[in-house]
This record gives sequence, C-alpha cells and structure tokens, in this order.
Amino acid sequence: MKNKKIKKSRLIATKGDFVLVLEKNQKEIKYSLPGGVKKKEETITTSLQRETIEEIGICLDVEQVIFFTSIIVEKNGCFIYKKYFLVDGTNFSPKNLEPLKFKSVKWMPWYQVYRLMDKEDKNVVKQYFTKKYNLN
Repeated sequence: MKNKKIKKSRLIATKGDFVLVLEKNQKEIKYSLPGGVKKKEETITTSLQRETIEEIGICLDVEQVIFFTSIIVEKNGCFIYKKYFLVDGTNFSPKNLEPLKFKSVKWMPWYQVYRLMDKEDKNVVKQYFTKKYNLN
C-alpha cells in the first residue's frame, strides 16, 4: 500500500513581536497559523494565497512572501509536508471568514501564543523568533 502524501502551506505573518493567529473553535484554547491543504492543481504559493483569502480575507502578493522552512511529519502512515512562509503583516486587516472553524483571528505576542499551537507550528514560530532576536 502506497503511503498518502498531504502538502500544506502555513503563513507566519508578523508585526514586530506579534504573530497573526486563528483561535480554533474548540473548548480548550488552541491557535493555528493561516494556511491549509494544497489542491492537486495548485502550486504551494497559490494554495497559500487561496487559504489566506478564504480564512482571513487577505490577498497575498507572492512577491512579498518569503519561504522560511519546511517539515515532514508522519502520522498513521500518512506523510504531511508543511511549508512555512514569512510576510510582514504590518498593513494587514484580517477578518475571521471561517467562524465555524475559528473563534477569532488576532495578533498576539509570539512568546505567549506559540505554546498553544500544534507541535509543528509551535516549533517553527519559536525557531523564527529565536533566529530573529538571536535568542540561542
């Protein structure tokens, strides 16, 4: 049996020490970065553009988006490829366009919110800000 592969894109939008997050619609407080699953006909950047329009109403200019890192996670025989992109979100005015999935969209200090993200997003956000501020 061939292992399933899923490709995902994630956006790390920053404003100084703040990162743009979506609060998940569940009992315990959890946050996610904007982004999602790539459709077959899309490139990873067009997938990121579509997801950010659908989730937060932001139309990304791919010229301003910078590739940061990628990770591969294996879960139950399925390989998930996540690519993370950076953008300066100073001029963003995000809106929660998926209220069934998310309670809210907000800017939060990275050092407060990263612990409340899934393992991969948490590690990547911490990695980015640790490099940015030389916190090794």
